[in-house]
Amino acid sequence: MKTIKILLASLLVSFVFTSCKDEVTDVKLADEKNKTATIEDYLNFLNTPTDGSIIIQSFETNLSNGQSYLITSSLSGDQKPLNMLLNEMNVNFYDYSYVKSTDKSYSYKNDIDVSELFGKKFDLTIDGNAAALKSSQNQTDTIDGVYIPELIHIQFTGLQEGKIVEGTIINWNFDGLNQNGVVIAFEYNPFSQYEGNISAENPERYLNGITITDNGSYTITAADLQYLPNNAVISVYVGRAGYSITSYNNGSDENSYAVAGYTVSRSDFVIEK
Repeated sequence: MKTIKILLASLLVSFVFTSCKDEVTDVKLADEKNKTATIEDYLNFLNTPTDGSIIIQSFETNLSNGQSYLITSSLSGDQKPLNMLLNEMNVNFYDYSYVKSTDKSYSYKNDIDVSELFGKKFDLTIDGNAAALKSSQNQTDTIDGVYIPELIHIQFTGLQEGKIVEGTIINWNFDGLNQNGVVIAFEYNPFSQYEGNISAENPERYLNGITITDNGSYTITAADLQYLPNNAVISVYVGRAGYSITSYNNGSDENSYAVAGYTVSRSDFVIEK
Protein backbone atom coordinates (compact mmCIF):
# COMPACT_ATOMS: atom_id res chain seq x y z
CA MET A 1 0.00 0.00 0.00
CA LYS A 2 1.36 3.41 -0.85
CA THR A 3 0.51 6.96 0.07
CA ILE A 4 0.19 9.77 -2.47
CA LYS A 5 -0.52 13.47 -2.04
CA ILE A 6 -3.25 13.47 -4.69
CA LEU A 7 -6.79 14.56 -4.17
CA LEU A 8 -8.73 11.33 -4.58
CA ALA A 9 -11.79 13.47 -3.97
CA SER A 10 -11.29 14.88 -7.46
CA LEU A 11 -11.94 11.39 -8.83
CA LEU A 12 -15.01 10.93 -6.69
CA VAL A 13 -16.29 14.39 -7.55
CA SER A 14 -15.99 13.40 -11.21
CA PHE A 15 -18.05 10.33 -10.35
CA VAL A 16 -20.41 11.90 -7.90
CA PHE A 17 -20.77 15.55 -9.00
CA THR A 18 -21.07 16.76 -5.41
CA SER A 19 -19.98 20.27 -4.43
CA CYS A 20 -17.37 19.21 -1.90
CA LYS A 21 -14.01 20.91 -2.50
CA ASP A 22 -12.14 20.48 0.78
CA GLU A 23 -8.65 19.04 0.49
CA VAL A 24 -8.07 15.53 1.71
CA THR A 25 -4.96 15.43 3.84
CA ASP A 26 -3.94 11.84 3.14
CA VAL A 27 -4.97 9.20 0.66
CA LYS A 28 -3.99 5.55 0.97
CA LEU A 29 -4.40 3.31 -2.05
CA ALA A 30 -4.28 -0.40 -2.75
CA ASP A 31 -4.84 -2.32 -5.94
CA GLU A 32 -4.83 -5.92 -7.12
CA LYS A 33 -1.99 -5.91 -9.65
CA ASN A 34 -2.68 -7.05 -13.19
CA LYS A 35 -6.40 -7.43 -12.47
CA THR A 36 -7.91 -3.98 -12.61
CA ALA A 37 -7.33 -0.31 -13.26
CA THR A 38 -5.74 1.52 -10.35
CA ILE A 39 -6.97 4.81 -8.95
CA GLU A 40 -3.93 6.40 -10.59
CA ASP A 41 -5.24 5.10 -13.93
CA TYR A 42 -8.51 6.94 -13.41
CA LEU A 43 -6.68 10.08 -12.34
CA ASN A 44 -4.29 9.88 -15.30
CA PHE A 45 -7.25 9.68 -17.65
CA LEU A 46 -8.97 12.63 -15.98
CA ASN A 47 -5.77 14.69 -16.10
CA THR A 48 -4.81 13.87 -19.71
CA PRO A 49 -5.15 17.03 -21.83
CA THR A 50 -7.71 16.65 -24.61
CA ASP A 51 -9.44 19.04 -26.98
CA GLY A 52 -12.87 18.00 -25.78
CA SER A 53 -14.78 15.52 -23.68
CA ILE A 54 -18.10 13.90 -22.88
CA ILE A 55 -18.59 12.63 -19.34
CA ILE A 56 -21.78 10.82 -18.36
CA GLN A 57 -22.33 10.37 -14.65
CA SER A 58 -24.84 8.69 -12.35
CA PHE A 59 -25.13 8.91 -8.57
CA GLU A 60 -27.38 7.39 -5.95
CA THR A 61 -27.42 7.36 -2.16
CA ASN A 62 -29.17 5.24 0.44
CA LEU A 63 -31.48 8.22 1.03
CA SER A 64 -32.20 9.17 -2.58
CA ASN A 65 -35.15 8.07 -4.64
CA GLY A 66 -33.46 6.61 -7.69
CA GLN A 67 -30.51 7.84 -9.74
CA SER A 68 -29.33 11.36 -10.46
CA TYR A 69 -27.61 12.01 -13.77
CA LEU A 70 -25.26 14.59 -15.16
CA ILE A 71 -23.73 15.02 -18.61
CA THR A 72 -20.78 17.36 -18.99
CA SER A 73 -19.24 18.48 -22.26
CA SER A 74 -16.11 20.50 -22.89
CA LEU A 75 -14.34 21.90 -25.93
CA SER A 76 -11.14 23.88 -26.32
CA GLY A 77 -11.50 27.63 -26.75
CA ASP A 78 -14.29 30.07 -26.05
CA GLN A 79 -17.05 28.33 -27.98
CA LYS A 80 -20.17 26.28 -27.50
CA PRO A 81 -19.33 22.59 -26.89
CA LEU A 82 -20.45 20.03 -29.43
CA ASN A 83 -24.06 18.93 -29.56
CA MET A 84 -24.56 15.28 -28.65
CA LEU A 85 -26.33 12.35 -30.16
CA LEU A 86 -26.29 9.63 -27.50
CA ASN A 87 -27.72 6.62 -29.29
CA GLU A 88 -31.00 8.11 -30.54
CA MET A 89 -31.11 10.75 -27.79
CA ASN A 90 -30.38 14.34 -28.80
CA VAL A 91 -28.60 16.36 -26.13
CA ASN A 92 -28.18 20.03 -26.99
CA PHE A 93 -26.24 22.45 -24.81
CA TYR A 94 -27.64 25.96 -25.04
CA ASP A 95 -25.39 27.63 -22.47
CA TYR A 96 -21.73 27.28 -21.67
CA SER A 97 -19.10 28.84 -19.46
CA TYR A 98 -15.58 29.64 -20.59
CA VAL A 99 -12.69 29.10 -18.17
CA LYS A 100 -9.69 31.14 -19.18
CA SER A 101 -7.19 29.18 -17.07
CA THR A 102 -7.92 25.98 -18.98
CA ASP A 103 -8.91 27.69 -22.25
CA LYS A 104 -11.97 25.47 -22.41
CA SER A 105 -15.72 25.90 -22.56
CA TYR A 106 -17.99 23.73 -20.41
CA SER A 107 -21.68 22.81 -20.54
CA TYR A 108 -23.77 20.75 -18.15
CA LYS A 109 -27.10 18.97 -18.39
CA ASN A 110 -28.79 17.28 -15.42
CA ASP A 111 -32.43 17.15 -16.49
CA ILE A 112 -32.24 14.06 -18.67
CA ASP A 113 -32.54 10.34 -17.93
CA VAL A 114 -29.55 8.57 -19.49
CA SER A 115 -29.99 5.22 -17.75
CA GLU A 116 -30.21 3.44 -21.12
CA LEU A 117 -26.58 4.33 -21.82
CA PHE A 118 -25.19 2.26 -18.96
CA GLY A 119 -24.19 -1.34 -19.55
CA LYS A 120 -23.39 -0.72 -23.21
CA LYS A 121 -20.36 -0.20 -25.40
CA PHE A 122 -20.16 2.86 -27.65
CA ASP A 123 -18.21 4.12 -30.60
CA LEU A 124 -17.64 7.86 -30.99
CA THR A 125 -17.85 9.77 -34.24
CA ILE A 126 -17.56 13.54 -34.65
CA ASP A 127 -18.96 15.41 -37.62
CA GLY A 128 -18.84 19.20 -37.77
CA ASN A 129 -20.22 20.62 -34.50
CA ALA A 130 -21.83 17.39 -33.34
CA ALA A 131 -20.58 14.27 -31.56
CA ALA A 132 -22.37 10.94 -31.85
CA LEU A 133 -21.97 8.19 -29.28
CA LYS A 134 -23.64 5.11 -30.73
CA SER A 135 -23.92 1.56 -29.42
CA SER A 136 -21.24 -0.74 -30.76
CA GLN A 137 -22.30 -4.04 -32.27
CA ASN A 138 -19.35 -5.82 -30.69
CA GLN A 139 -19.75 -5.59 -26.93
CA THR A 140 -16.68 -7.75 -26.22
CA ASP A 141 -14.19 -5.77 -28.29
CA THR A 142 -12.09 -3.70 -25.85
CA ILE A 143 -9.74 -2.13 -28.40
CA ASP A 144 -12.01 0.53 -29.90
CA GLY A 145 -14.80 2.49 -28.28
CA VAL A 146 -15.75 2.77 -24.63
CA TYR A 147 -17.80 0.50 -22.40
CA ILE A 148 -19.96 2.35 -19.86
CA PRO A 149 -20.54 -0.06 -16.96
CA GLU A 150 -23.94 -1.03 -15.63
CA LEU A 151 -25.51 1.24 -13.01
CA ILE A 152 -24.19 0.16 -9.63
CA HIS A 153 -26.39 -0.57 -6.61
CA ILE A 154 -25.05 -1.56 -3.19
CA GLN A 155 -26.28 -3.30 -0.06
CA PHE A 156 -24.62 -4.00 3.27
CA THR A 157 -24.68 -7.17 5.35
CA GLY A 158 -23.03 -7.88 8.69
CA LEU A 159 -23.80 -4.50 10.23
CA GLN A 160 -23.71 -4.38 14.02
CA GLU A 161 -26.72 -2.50 15.38
CA GLY A 162 -26.76 -0.57 12.11
CA LYS A 163 -23.07 0.32 12.32
CA ILE A 164 -20.20 -0.64 10.05
CA VAL A 165 -17.65 -2.89 11.74
CA GLU A 166 -14.74 -5.03 10.65
CA GLY A 167 -16.30 -7.88 8.67
CA THR A 168 -19.23 -5.89 7.29
CA ILE A 169 -19.78 -6.92 3.67
CA ILE A 170 -20.52 -4.53 0.80
CA ASN A 171 -22.52 -6.23 -1.96
CA TRP A 172 -23.25 -4.86 -5.44
CA ASN A 173 -24.53 -6.03 -8.79
CA PHE A 174 -21.36 -7.17 -10.52
CA ASP A 175 -20.75 -6.37 -14.18
CA GLY A 176 -19.00 -9.13 -16.10
CA LEU A 177 -18.05 -6.78 -18.94
CA ASN A 178 -16.42 -4.20 -16.68
CA GLN A 179 -12.66 -4.73 -16.90
CA ASN A 180 -11.70 -1.57 -15.03
CA GLY A 181 -12.67 -2.88 -11.61
CA VAL A 182 -14.47 -1.09 -8.80
CA VAL A 183 -13.35 1.79 -6.61
CA ILE A 184 -14.34 1.58 -2.94
CA ALA A 185 -13.70 4.61 -0.73
CA PHE A 186 -14.32 5.51 2.90
CA GLU A 187 -14.64 9.21 3.67
CA TYR A 188 -14.63 11.05 6.98
CA ASN A 189 -15.94 14.63 6.95
CA PRO A 190 -15.75 16.60 10.23
CA PHE A 191 -18.73 18.72 9.12
CA SER A 192 -20.99 15.65 8.87
CA GLN A 193 -20.67 14.51 12.48
CA TYR A 194 -23.51 14.28 14.97
CA GLU A 195 -21.17 14.45 17.96
CA GLY A 196 -19.23 17.69 18.31
CA ASN A 197 -16.33 16.09 20.17
CA ILE A 198 -15.56 13.82 17.19
CA SER A 199 -15.15 16.72 14.77
CA ALA A 200 -13.26 18.76 17.40
CA GLU A 201 -10.77 15.97 17.96
CA ASN A 202 -10.55 15.07 14.26
CA PRO A 203 -10.82 18.36 12.32
CA GLU A 204 -9.25 17.15 9.05
CA ARG A 205 -11.07 15.44 6.25
CA TYR A 206 -9.85 12.00 5.24
CA LEU A 207 -10.47 9.65 2.33
CA ASN A 208 -9.21 6.08 2.05
CA GLY A 209 -9.62 4.29 -1.27
CA ILE A 210 -8.90 0.94 -2.90
CA THR A 211 -9.56 -0.64 -6.27
CA ILE A 212 -10.60 -4.28 -6.69
CA THR A 213 -11.94 -6.52 -9.43
CA ASP A 214 -15.66 -6.24 -10.13
CA ASN A 215 -16.71 -9.44 -8.32
CA GLY A 216 -19.84 -8.26 -6.51
CA SER A 217 -18.71 -8.07 -2.88
CA TYR A 218 -16.04 -6.76 -0.54
CA THR A 219 -15.48 -7.47 3.15
CA ILE A 220 -14.43 -4.42 5.15
CA THR A 221 -11.17 -4.92 7.02
CA ALA A 222 -9.62 -3.31 10.06
CA ALA A 223 -7.13 -1.61 7.73
CA ASP A 224 -10.01 0.15 5.94
CA LEU A 225 -11.19 1.67 9.21
CA GLN A 226 -7.92 2.25 11.08
CA TYR A 227 -7.54 5.92 10.15
CA LEU A 228 -11.22 6.77 10.65
CA PRO A 229 -12.41 8.04 14.05
CA ASN A 230 -14.42 5.57 16.12
CA ASN A 231 -18.18 6.31 16.23
CA ALA A 232 -17.81 8.77 13.37
CA VAL A 233 -20.30 9.08 10.53
CA ILE A 234 -18.54 8.03 7.35
CA SER A 235 -19.54 7.88 3.69
CA VAL A 236 -18.89 4.69 1.74
CA TYR A 237 -18.58 5.11 -2.03
CA VAL A 238 -18.63 2.26 -4.53
CA GLY A 239 -18.15 3.18 -8.16
CA ARG A 240 -17.01 1.94 -11.52
CA ALA A 241 -16.13 3.67 -14.76
CA GLY A 242 -15.40 3.22 -18.42
CA TYR A 243 -13.23 5.70 -20.26
CA SER A 244 -11.40 6.18 -23.52
CA ILE A 245 -9.52 8.83 -25.46
CA THR A 246 -9.97 8.91 -29.21
CA SER A 247 -8.69 11.08 -32.06
CA TYR A 248 -10.69 12.84 -34.76
CA ASN A 249 -10.01 15.25 -37.59
CA ASN A 250 -11.98 18.48 -37.68
CA GLY A 251 -11.01 19.13 -41.29
CA SER A 252 -7.68 20.80 -40.67
CA ASP A 253 -6.22 19.46 -37.42
CA GLU A 254 -6.04 16.20 -35.52
CA ASN A 255 -7.84 16.50 -32.18
CA SER A 256 -8.31 14.29 -29.14
CA TYR A 257 -11.58 13.63 -27.37
CA ALA A 258 -12.19 11.94 -24.02
CA VAL A 259 -15.32 9.87 -23.34
CA ALA A 260 -16.23 8.48 -19.93
CA GLY A 261 -19.16 7.03 -18.05
CA TYR A 262 -19.21 6.81 -14.26
CA THR A 263 -21.68 5.22 -11.85
CA VAL A 264 -21.38 5.64 -8.08
CA SER A 265 -23.45 4.70 -5.06
CA ARG A 266 -22.93 6.26 -1.63
CA SER A 267 -24.15 5.21 1.81
CA ASP A 268 -23.57 6.89 5.18
CA PHE A 269 -23.03 4.91 8.37
CA VAL A 270 -21.58 5.22 11.84
CA ILE A 271 -18.52 3.00 12.30
CA GLU A 272 -17.53 1.04 15.38
CA LYS A 273 -14.02 -0.27 15.93
